Order: sequence, then C-alpha cells, then structure tokens
Amino acid sequence: MNLKRFTQPALVLVLALFVSCNPTKDLAGAWFGTLDAGHIQSRLVLHLKRDGLDYKGTIDLIDQGKKDLPVAAVKIHAPDVHLELGVFHAVYDATLDTNRDVMTGTFKQNGMNLPLTMKRTANPPVVPAPLSPADYAQRDNSDVQGYWLGEIAIGGLPSRLAFKIAEQSNGGFRGEVDSLDQGVNGIPMTAINYTNGKLHIEVGGVAGSFDGAVNRTSGEITGTWKQGPNALPLTLKRSAPPAPLEGRK
Repeated sequence: MNLKRFTQPALVLVLALFVSCNPTKDLAGAWFGTLDAGHIQSRLVLHLKRDGLDYKGTIDLIDQGKKDLPVAAVKIHAPDVHLELGVFHAVYDATLDTNRDVMTGTFKQNGMNLPLTMKRTANPPVVPAPLSPADYAQRDNSDVQGYWLGEIAIGGLPSRLAFKIAEQSNGGFRGEVDSLDQGVNGIPMTAINYTNGKLHIEVGGVAGSFDGAVNRTSGEITGTWKQGPNALPLTLKRSAPPAPLEGRK
C-alpha cells in the first residue's frame, strides 16, 4: 500500500520536471519563403516578435523593394498559425512542424490559393536602401548610368516607366524601376548585364525584362519590354530625375 501511495506523486513530479526542461520554442525571429504565382516569384520575409503573451509582425517584399509592412493580425495556437496580411488583402494559414522551424500552408488572396512554406532563418535576404539621385547621376565614363524615361502602351493606354541605373565601382550594377502612372516606385532590378552596347535587365518582382541597344550619339536605348505574354517596344531617353518632394528624406 505504501508503494502505491508514493508512486503516483513521484511520477507526477518527474513529469513536471520533464515539461519544465522542454519549454515551448519561441517563434520570434525571421521566417523566409518564396511565393510562386507561376509567372511571378516573390520572396517574402516575415518578422515576428513578442507582444506580451502574443506576437506581432511585419513583412518584407524583397523583390518589390518594400520592407516593414505591418501584419494586421498574428494568431498562433500551435501548431496552427494564422496571419492576416492587410496590405495584400490576404491571409496565410499554416501548420508548424514538430521542431517549430518550418511553417507550411496556403497563401490566400483574391480567390487564389497558393502553397507557401516559410522557414526560420538567422540570415534573411534584405531590402537594399533605395538609390539616391547621386547614385545614378549621369557620368561620362558610363554608357548606362543615369535616369531614363520611356513609355509603353498597354491596352491602348500609355504607361510611363523610369529606369534608375547605377554602375558600381566593382563593375556591377544596381537599378530600380518606377511605374509613374501607377504610383509604384523603387521596384528593384534583379539582374543587369551590359556588354558591347547591349543592355539586359530583369525585374523579377513584376516578371518583367528589357533588352535594348544603347545609342551613344542620341543618348537613347531602344529595345523591348517583356512582361508576361506581352512584348512591347520601349525606347528609353536620358532625363533629369524629378526634384524630391518637399520634406522627403
């Protein structure tokens, strides 16, 4: 009888010690994933941090050049994760793995359901600082550095594009595209190659690319802008960048 009397409390004590030595793994930190929408692949970094007993979050759109966009709601009832991404009018529902290092689920937006897996990472990709006018100011020893304006026609409507290209000291390039009539600025160029007067640019965030020939005499780049199924003629002309708005840093 004495054996039975003391065995159960001892077992409860052992279990309590076991649980206390295996605390629930904190989900705070960076989570990285790539959303594959077929013609567009978008790299996302989710940043979670503690907010009392709950979490709050922000998200970076690496290929769109946007960072610290607020997550409207973070609801975690492990292993279930529910995120409301107000900036996208989207929802992400996922399930954590047993190690709490991977969340696998579905990104839902405008009737689309896309698989999305996000993994914890200590070294997420980052959105680079925006280019300043000084970075891409025209200079004599670069054929392509500068601010370039052009116009394409989509469905009979004109759409103005601004290309900002900076040639770096190591011979590489950085660049951004502004869609002026849509008010979308600072879309990173994901690849820039210039060889023998031929310029190739990729803009992964919008599944776009440009191939053109540089005319040093006229100061123009004549070529084709491709986006999705569309291949549209585009001539870029050197221009002075717009003056910064008052109060903008």
